[in-house]
Amino acid sequence: MIEPALALPGLLVLVIAVSLGVVLRRDLTRFEVDYGALGVAAGAMLALILWRAGPLGALEALAIATLPGLVAEALRRYRPGRMGAGDPWLFAALGLAAGPDYMLVTLIAACLFGSVVALVWSRLRGRRLFGSMVPAALALVPAMALAITLRLVDGAGGLPAGMHALAVPLDPGDAFGLLFAAGAFLFGLWLGPRRPARPGARRGGFHPTPKGEKP
Repeated sequence: MIEPALALPGLLVLVIAVSLGVVLRRDLTRFEVDYGALGVAAGAMLALILWRAGPLGALEALAIATLPGLVAEALRRYRPGRMGAGDPWLFAALGLAAGPDYMLVTLIAACLFGSVVALVWSRLRGRRLFGSMVPAALALVPAMALAITLRLVDGAGGLPAGMHALAVPLDPGDAFGLLFAAGAFLFGLWLGPRRPARPGARRGGFHPTPKGEKP
């Protein structure tokens, strides 16, 4: 019989895996982010963090999630055509999965995954490197999986002690301050100029597909 202490995290990991699989498939086939599936994955991640690190760990993870999410949103608004409407939420989910303890390692992994994906994707489409829109989920979902794996391995005491030296120091006061600053920044973005909507664009994290290119 499976102990309840093991059944809960196992169930949460299963929910995360299935939900992120849906997100990945949608982004690959339609260049869209499935907000519903991503929301389910994020909720399960938060529940897993609460189980593993308690309310303080969840607060820190939420605070860290604002950093990549808001940076991506700012880039999306002020560098039109570089990323889709749903990509900032993918970056925020990446920050949530990583939290302060695994953020640096996860970001490095995401950059490596992204470079490989961009190279392979561009080659397959016969375009120059970074000359083709790339589904962000193809790089970010594996990075999220790495972050969740690191959490589970660390919870079992399997991570080398040196890994903890890469953690981003964050106390509750810093976390609250970061959340407050993120809210103010988001409000500023909301008040700022918006780029015109792409003709025919749909809701649901739509990517503006380049001319002559199929999703």
